[in-house]
Amino acid sequence: MKRIVSMAVLCSSILFASMHGTAVAGNAVGLQMQLYVLGFDPGRIDGAFGSSTRRALRAYQKDRGLPVTGERDQPTIDKLVSWERAEAQKRDIEITEPMKDGVQEAIGKELIDPYSAVYEYERAYHYPDKYGATGTAICGTVNAKNRYGAYVGRQYFMAALLAIGDKYMAFPFIDKDDYPLAQNSCEMRRWYTPSDDKK
Repeated sequence: MKRIVSMAVLCSSILFASMHGTAVAGNAVGLQMQLYVLGFDPGRIDGAFGSSTRRALRAYQKDRGLPVTGERDQPTIDKLVSWERAEAQKRDIEITEPMKDGVQEAIGKELIDPYSAVYEYERAYHYPDKYGATGTAICGTVNAKNRYGAYVGRQYFMAALLAIGDKYMAFPFIDKDDYPLAQNSCEMRRWYTPSDDKK
């Protein structure tokens, strides 16, 4: 069980790190996760832009030939965003029924009426982790009834998927109004096109 929990934490961290550039530019957690994925240990991923995060950022800047400031300056943000844009060309994969089953089982536990849930799957894709392995993620929307029997409206979700035999265990995140991580993940390939590299 410990191994599954640690895999869940790792999957979730890596998945959240592959977000839209604004998540890195304006969010210390996003920056810490991305540094972690890239192999630069920011210490505890807690959203505090402390000494461990600065040390990791300086190491990243030095490694990438950037001015070593330990700050989220524009050259550093541009480099991180360019990495994210490359990652935005996720190797999309076919959405399978076992993936859907894993997502519905995990998200259903969070819903008041899981049997009313309507899921729309937008994409499934592979993403790299810091060890060179590949993880799998899926995103889309879910709409379910509240305790009064009314549908609450579409909410974006994303989930890291862990294959166990021929099934998947999902570790989902559902967007809140002020923190659209899952929506960014779903829409990432729509805001990036290869022609952007030439600009």
